[in-house]
Amino acid sequence: MTTYFLDRGKQFLLPHGELQIRSEGTGGRVRISVDRADRSETLTARIHQGHVVVSDIESRCTVAAFPNDGTAVFRDGTAVTLFVEVDGGQHNSDSLRVEVVQQDVSGLHRAELARLRPAGNQIEVSVRLPDELGPLARAACSAAHEILGSDQAPRISAATVGLAIDTTASMVPRIGDGSVTVLTELVTGVAEAASCDLRSVDILGPTTLPVDIHPVGDLAERVESMLRDMGAGIGLTTRDLLPHNQQHVVLVITDTPPLGRAAQQGVRHLVLAHGTPVPRATGYTAIDPGHLKSLPDADSRAPVLRSVVRGLLAALTTEDKEMER
Repeated sequence: MTTYFLDRGKQFLLPHGELQIRSEGTGGRVRISVDRADRSETLTARIHQGHVVVSDIESRCTVAAFPNDGTAVFRDGTAVTLFVEVDGGQHNSDSLRVEVVQQDVSGLHRAELARLRPAGNQIEVSVRLPDELGPLARAACSAAHEILGSDQAPRISAATVGLAIDTTASMVPRIGDGSVTVLTELVTGVAEAASCDLRSVDILGPTTLPVDIHPVGDLAERVESMLRDMGAGIGLTTRDLLPHNQQHVVLVITDTPPLGRAAQQGVRHLVLAHGTPVPRATGYTAIDPGHLKSLPDADSRAPVLRSVVRGLLAALTTEDKEMER
């Protein structure tokens, strides 16, 4: 058998055929899952002699590890190595194995180890580079992992997420007090924990201004700088914000939900309501700006942070249902 070593940010092509996937962990027991990346359904697989066996890869899939020793998240010091093998007998050639670089999964409820996708008559195995998160985003990510590993975890159906920021005149106080910046950083951390790829960040002014996503660790600062430079006044919150596909969610940071309009599927409003009750309705998540002021110094176990994070996780759904507050 020929073995190839795969590091983060790299790809390797295997012959198309039945895959045998297994892992080796240190510091705790590990369970492997192979799921379609768009969350539309679970990939058909079977367990054979300690391997997850996948007969066919027809769309992009994610190989992820979960703790398998009764804990909500992986214990400190847990590391996982992934092996993806294809039997050479299927192609009258030597068997091939890809060994993915060992990854530290401490504190995670779910660790993405690799991605698989069809590439002609081959299968591409790739390992994404982790986003470098800022301190608050890391705290939000950690809190989200703990919540997602609990029995009361909200169901995440979004595979990708976009962020849109309202800049109408009423948003001036929320831009000025840093609420938008803090919420932007929280969204990056929560999306990372939920394995939702952040695809776009747009400022809704007289025209839509895209914000460079990468590096993610500085995203909130770039948003703050652009908001400061352009100011607020005329926004486009009434424009249609259509998701790219059925697994894409657009999160709109605003201070007033568009009441009287039917909720758009895949569009969720994060309403910065300072002491003002927001009607419970489909597609709205109320967030008190006063709670956000204390978060930059909070750790992942702070009750206020966990409450906001839980609301953001609940918003990462493409299903039309009442959001959490």
